[in-house]
Amino acid sequence: MIFDAFQAGPFTIQFYWIVVIITSFLTYIIMSVLLERKVDMLLFFKQNYLNANVLLLGFYKFGNVLLNFHQVIYDPLVYLYLSGNSKTFIIGILSVTCYLFYKGYKQRKPIKQAVMLLLMTYTIAFAVYKGIEALFATLYRGIL
Repeated sequence: MIFDAFQAGPFTIQFYWIVVIITSFLTYIIMSVLLERKVDMLLFFKQNYLNANVLLLGFYKFGNVLLNFHQVIYDPLVYLYLSGNSKTFIIGILSVTCYLFYKGYKQRKPIKQAVMLLLMTYTIAFAVYKGIEALFATLYRGIL
């Protein structure tokens, strides 16, 4: 995992978030190219990709409220300092999966198509993320 950061004016930006943004962008481009001939799947993907990313980010960042509800009730300011972890990421992935199945059901998409789209997107996003993470780790090690 990449925990290093750089300073951009008054902001400290972690390399991790840069990798996540690049991964999201590259996954969108790769999936658009792969689904070019399947117009209905491409349209469904483009309509729901941003919503799914925001939902995943929301559950990743604020999922600890669900996991540590008693702590948030006891001291509400803790909510500002909680950050995501692997448990909240899994909750985010499950919520995105449920969201996309629900949207597919509402638009009468076949379940096989929805599963194929989810597996392709998750696989490509994971591969791109690991590749960019390795690239950043190599470049960062080379600078120091």
